[in-house]
Amino acid sequence: MISIGQKFPDFELEACVSREKGKEFQMVSSTELRKGGKWLVVFFWPVT
Repeated sequence: MISIGQKFPDFELEACVSREKGKEFQMVSSTELRKGGKWLVVFFWPVT
């Protein structure tokens, strides 16, 4: 578990990014998301 002040681990995963046919999923990484220099909010849930 990550607590306040700890660095979020680097990641690369497939994410649902669109509802457009054929463009629903895309690989995303923490490195790409951090390039903007803005805050990043991450939420996820397990798929069962």
